[in-house]
Amino acid sequence: MPKILSVTEAELAADLLQKAADHFGGRVCNDYNLSEVILVVQKRRELMKKFHEWNGDPENFDPNNEYVWVSDFMMMSYMAFVIGP
Repeated sequence: MPKILSVTEAELAADLLQKAADHFGGRVCNDYNLSEVILVVQKRRELMKKFHEWNGDPENFDPNNEYVWVSDFMMMSYMAFVIGP
């Protein structure tokens, strides 16, 4: 069961995630196994479609990709946006 964050907790989590994304993205590109967390392929596709829209590159979304592996810093940055102010 997901926990509900207070506004303050969400702002803190978003800030920490963005700092981590900046750190990871500037040094290495680590693969993140999205399929270990989101088991259903269609849900991964929905998430990645939203990601690419947010990222300003909707043309890079591939509806046939199963999105098993993604870059960790990309997901950190996107999630910082999703839960942040």
